[in-house]
Amino acid sequence: MSYRQLILFVVLAFLLVGWSNSTGTNTPVCTASGNQLNTQICAAKFGGTIITWEDSRGVDKDIYIQYLDASGQNQWKLNGIAACGEEGDQEKPQIVSDGAGGAIIAWIDKRGENQGKIYAQRVDASGVFLWGNNGTPVCARAGEKYKLRVVAAGEELYFCVDHGG
Repeated sequence: MSYRQLILFVVLAFLLVGWSNSTGTNTPVCTASGNQLNTQICAAKFGGTIITWEDSRGVDKDIYIQYLDASGQNQWKLNGIAACGEEGDQEKPQIVSDGAGGAIIAWIDKRGENQGKIYAQRVDASGVFLWGNNGTPVCARAGEKYKLRVVAAGEELYFCVDHGG
């Protein structure tokens, strides 16, 4: 490829991609009211990304997710879709790719109690939840959870939890 062809390719790439090339402009993922905190991101299929966050647009904190394609365009519902909207707070989401174009999201869930359990949800690339409504419990041990990590090793998933003691 010649230098001239390379320059033309780079210019065309910037013109065709939905991601802003301006340092003063960002691509909005969620513009809903309330706070969006503890954002996590993982790779998805065809160069896209799946993003999760803790969202306080309602009465309680909930877990939302959004898929952005390789050009930075939202592919699911405006302002994301609720991975868990149960009563009580859902906090500190973690995310890993599921290896099939979707993701697995885990979080600390305080539905119906003061101390959290760990719940998880798998979502495919189309935004369909595969592990029931509002996730499935993966750790029901009593006690406050301080840190959560999800690690994928091949086809195995590990949910690492610090109980603070």
